[in-house]
Amino acid sequence: MFILNGACQVNLVFLLMATHSSCSRYPCGTCQKDVGKNDKALQCEGTCGKWFHCSCIFRHELSTTQYRKVAASTDAWVCANCCGDQTLPHFQTTSAIDVFHFDFQKNLPTPKLTVGKQFYLRLLWTYLFGIYCVSNDTLCAFMWNELIAHRGANEVVSSLAHFIFNTKQGRTGAKWSIWWADNCPGQNKNHCVIWFFLDLIRRGIYARIDYKFLVVGHTYGPADRSFGVIEKHTQKIENIYTPQEWCEHVQNSTVSGKIQVTEMSQDDFFDYWEFLKNMYIERNVDIEGNQIQFSKILWFNFGVGEELIDGQIRQTQHPLEVWVRYSHSISEKPQKILYQKKSCIRFNLTHQPDPLYDSYPLPIKYAKACDVQKLAREYVPENARSIYMNLKTLEDDDLSDSD
Repeated sequence: MFILNGACQVNLVFLLMATHSSCSRYPCGTCQKDVGKNDKALQCEGTCGKWFHCSCIFRHELSTTQYRKVAASTDAWVCANCCGDQTLPHFQTTSAIDVFHFDFQKNLPTPKLTVGKQFYLRLLWTYLFGIYCVSNDTLCAFMWNELIAHRGANEVVSSLAHFIFNTKQGRTGAKWSIWWADNCPGQNKNHCVIWFFLDLIRRGIYARIDYKFLVVGHTYGPADRSFGVIEKHTQKIENIYTPQEWCEHVQNSTVSGKIQVTEMSQDDFFDYWEFLKNMYIERNVDIEGNQIQFSKILWFNFGVGEELIDGQIRQTQHPLEVWVRYSHSISEKPQKILYQKKSCIRFNLTHQPDPLYDSYPLPIKYAKACDVQKLAREYVPENARSIYMNLKTLEDDDLSDSD
C-alpha cells in the first residue's frame, strides 16, 4: 500500500516505534544520531536491521497523522545500504516504479473510404499496438500494416523491446515495472512474453517485474481510453488512403502530444520465440510438481516477490523463478515455476535475436489482393496507389493483369 507523505509516496512494512530510551543501542543508519523512544523512525527489513529517522529518509519530518498511516502499512521497506549489498531492491518512491498498460487497438481498415463497396470488399489492415505510460499519461503507439508484419507473440515482444530500449518513456531508470494487459491467450498471455520479462531480469534491466491481467468484466484499461480518442478523431476523416496517413492522423488525435506514434519497419521485428527458446522451456507443472492452470493466471511475478512466512508477508528474491497467482491478492500462496533449461545456450548481454522477416511485402490471400486493388484503382489517388499495385499473394499468382 502506498502512503502519501509530502512530495513522495513510500511503501513500508513492519514499521515499529522506537520504544527504548537507551539510545546508544539505536543509532540512526543515516545521521548516526540516537533514535529515542519519542522519535519517528522505522527499521530496515534488509540484512542490517538498522533504525532510521523518518526525517533522514523523506528529507522532511512526518506529521503524526502521516506517521500513523505509515505504521499501518503492510508493505516492505529496505534501506539503500542493503540495496548496495545486493539484497532486496530499494523501491522507496514511486519514481522508482513504472506502470504500463498495453493492448492492440482494433484493426484499422486501409484504405478507409466512404463508398459502399468498402463494406463488401476485403481491405488491408493497419495495426496499432499501444503502451500507455501511467507516469506521464502518454500512449506510445507502434504502428505497422500486414504487409510488414503480423500481430502475434513475436510482434508483441518486439514492440515491447523497442519501447523499453529505444524510448524515453521506457528507459526511466526505474528498477521495478508493473505491466497490465488484457487476458488474451496467444497474444498477451504466452510463453514468449513471459520468457522476455524473465530475460529482462537476467540482463539486469529490471530488478522486479509484475505482469498482471485485467479480470473478466473489467477490461477497459487506460490504453483503451486513448484508443477511444483516436477512434473519435479518425471517424471525422472521410478518406485515409495509406498506412502512413493512418500514422499521421493517429499522431494528430490530440493537440497535447499525449499520443506518440512510432512507425515500425520489418527491421524492428525479431524472432524472440526462437531466441528465448534456447534458454527457457514451457512448463505445465511448478517446482513442486503441481499442475499449472496457465489460462487462469492473473499475476506473473519476476525477480522479487512477496510471500507469507510465519504469518507475515516478506519480500524474497527469486531471479530464476517465476511466481504466479490466480488472483491479485498478495496473501495468496504463489506457485513457483522454473522456466530455465537445465542445459541451455547462455548468450551474453549484447546478443540479439535474428530478424523475424526477410522479404517485403508479406504475401496475402489472392482474393483479398484482388479486392484491395479494385478499390485502389477506382478510389485511391494515383500518387497513393503504389502500395496496392505491388502486392504478393500466397498462391504466387500474378496480379498485374487482374481487374
